Amino acid sequence: VSASITDAGFIKWKSDVTSLKARGTIELSGLDLQDVYNETATVEDVAGSLIDSLRNAFVLANEVKQFITRLPAGLAVGGRYDLNDKFSLGLLSYTQISDKQIREAVTISGNMNISNILTTTLAYTACNHRYDNIGLGFGVRGSVFQFYFLCDKIPLSWKRSGDNDGEIFLPARWNTLHARVGMNLVFGNKTARSTYLLEQ
Repeated sequence: VSASITDAGFIKWKSDVTSLKARGTIELSGLDLQDVYNETATVEDVAGSLIDSLRNAFVLANEVKQFITRLPAGLAVGGRYDLNDKFSLGLLSYTQISDKQIREAVTISGNMNISNILTTTLAYTACNHRYDNIGLGFGVRGSVFQFYFLCDKIPLSWKRSGDNDGEIFLPARWNTLHARVGMNLVFGNKTARSTYLLEQ
């Protein structure tokens, strides 16, 4: 069982604070391009007059006032159940509080560890009213080096695209893929090995 709290706090801005507010109204009746057509003015002249009207219609007020920015606090609670020395099941709940809104994500995972050399995981996450997030990851360890690859938002539904001469399958309603590649330095946590003594 594990738990963590992240980004619990706030930032209070005290010095070098500048808050600009614009107040004013403007009525736009459109752009008259007749002068451009008659070659008595250019497009830059017409656009410049519009920018000047916008600039003169608003008054900027510089207010020096302290304010507080709250960080998006997160609470993670997880647990793991070992089926045997190679397979385990995991459950993780992550709650984020941001701008008085609560966002919840729940992840269920199945994990396999073979002699601390090969590690794989398959995960399912329900988050932001979406229930189609599948993740996959694996890692390979040699000595103290562990190389890993992780990805999620793997597409579940596919559609055919193309004509009769050549069709391919493409993800349907899919626009995001998260992927991560990296390396860890891992010390200890070695699987105990049985030692057999042969006596003559």
